[in-house]
Amino acid sequence: MTLRKKTLTIIGLTFVGLIVILFFISQQILLSSFAGLEEQNTRQNVERMLSVLSDDLAALEATDGDWAAWDDTYAFISGVNSGYIKTNIVEGTFVGLKLNFILFINTSGETVFAKAFDLNSEKEIPVPQSLQTHLAGSDWLRYHPDAKNSISGIVLLPEDPVLIVSRPILHSDRTGPVAGAFIMGRYLDAGEIDRLAERTLLSLSVYRADDIRMPADYRRALLSLSKDTPILVRPIDAQRVAGYSLLSDIYGKPALVLRADMTRDIYSHGQRSIAYLILSIVVAGVVLGTATMLLLEKQVLSRLARLGKGIRSIGVTGDLSQRVSVTGQDELARLADTINVMMEALEQSGQMLQDKNRQLDAQNEELMLKQQELIDKTAEVERATQAKSEFLANMSHELRTPLNVIIGFSQLMMDRVPGEINDEQRQCLSDILSSSQHLLQLINDVLDLSRVESGKVELKPKNIVLSEVLESLARTMMPTLASRGQSLDVEVAPGLPRIYADDGKVGQVLRNLLDNASKFTPDGGKLKIEAVRENHWCRVSVIDNGLGIRKEDQERIFEPFFRVDSSLGRERGGTGLGLPLVKQIVERYGGRILVESELGKGSRFIFTLPLAAG
Repeated sequence: MTLRKKTLTIIGLTFVGLIVILFFISQQILLSSFAGLEEQNTRQNVERMLSVLSDDLAALEATDGDWAAWDDTYAFISGVNSGYIKTNIVEGTFVGLKLNFILFINTSGETVFAKAFDLNSEKEIPVPQSLQTHLAGSDWLRYHPDAKNSISGIVLLPEDPVLIVSRPILHSDRTGPVAGAFIMGRYLDAGEIDRLAERTLLSLSVYRADDIRMPADYRRALLSLSKDTPILVRPIDAQRVAGYSLLSDIYGKPALVLRADMTRDIYSHGQRSIAYLILSIVVAGVVLGTATMLLLEKQVLSRLARLGKGIRSIGVTGDLSQRVSVTGQDELARLADTINVMMEALEQSGQMLQDKNRQLDAQNEELMLKQQELIDKTAEVERATQAKSEFLANMSHELRTPLNVIIGFSQLMMDRVPGEINDEQRQCLSDILSSSQHLLQLINDVLDLSRVESGKVELKPKNIVLSEVLESLARTMMPTLASRGQSLDVEVAPGLPRIYADDGKVGQVLRNLLDNASKFTPDGGKLKIEAVRENHWCRVSVIDNGLGIRKEDQERIFEPFFRVDSSLGRERGGTGLGLPLVKQIVERYGGRILVESELGKGSRFIFTLPLAAG
């Protein structure tokens, strides 16, 4: 086959292949992207719907709390304020607050007063027997063990699901003792669903989780929805897509399956765009392919034929003094010049290769000597590291034993076990105890850092859920943050996969970073933890609005014993080993850590951890 035929064949096959590849790519990537956008839009609409419902429940809970913590309510349930019902529990109360029933229950679990109201007809109705029966079997709603107890959520009654809130009846200053339970409720009936649809501009429908008449798509969604998959998006047909969500009742059991229907405008637009793209490429390909073939014939193929003829002549004769000639100023002409230069260089190549071989032998011998020196130095460093680790281990053991004795006896004297002490002695003992504990923490940090650096710390990585680690950390740090009036906000990207790491070490990293952020943030400041996916890594950020770090200090904060010069930092203590230990642990997982900070505006510490495979 001639070069011309091959070129024509290649152009044709390339064009056809390009069309096929673009078609599949458009289907797999572009159309998938539009499907992803459609799913994201649907998911956001469902989240908006759930947010509105959550806001309604929160508003109902706030209203219930205002009525329950009121001296007049307390007096009524105690049998003192006889005019309370006539004054407060009127039709306007139900209409204004959109309530279907109100109940007052005393500490014996007996209903002191109950009233139900039909919001559609705006008339009083009997209290449903199903509600009384449910309350009789639910101690959660009738009894509150303390003043802070509160129950809110969904309860399934035979006639309709209901949004219900139960709060303890207290004085206006929210003190007890608890005098009973104040319950408010609103039916989540068809009218309420319609109002919810009007507010969210969505087509909404709801089925009870125990409804045997539930359509098949609701039933399939119910089987797929869970705590890990709170929202499910599935196309209904070519024109509509639906988002499903599962609502649990106050007992944590599945209660309602919600569905929001939307038209598939995004997906349809994607299909049309792909069709126009393929058609445009076909037309452009035919025109460009024809023009390309004509230009190739004139500018390349005929000249290549002449160049090939000249090279064959040199090969047949073996005469390296011959030269090839191609006219022009383009790449083919330069290729001919290059071939001519190559012919001239061939005679000299043999000698040059021999010289290069001798040079390489000499360089190889030199590299072998340097490699042996490097091996000797590495062994020396390993011996020094081993000696340092053994010294630190022995030192920590020897120091921690007397320190633990000092701490123990100081604590006993603080607790007045040996006898009474005066305030001055107590202050001295407090200083001794604080300094001893700080020294013990410093010794432990030095030992931990040494173990990590020497590779003696055994990491036990496994697939862990980062949000669970963050929740545990927030609970642990809450007393410290609360004492300083600081707030902590945790944001984990939806659908973040599990990470592959040692949960204990991850907790240690987060605890050190969050503790540092708290120390260098004035009282009343704001702390935040963010976790998002970044390719095959999880990127975690610990953010504060504290004092910030100077530019010249940012490069040294990961050095052992380096401490930022700050009066607030000195006041709240620190060993200067937390950040070096964090850096070593993160890098053991192949991750990296960096800091972004501006003096006076706060800091952001960012580190990465590997995502779990699969």
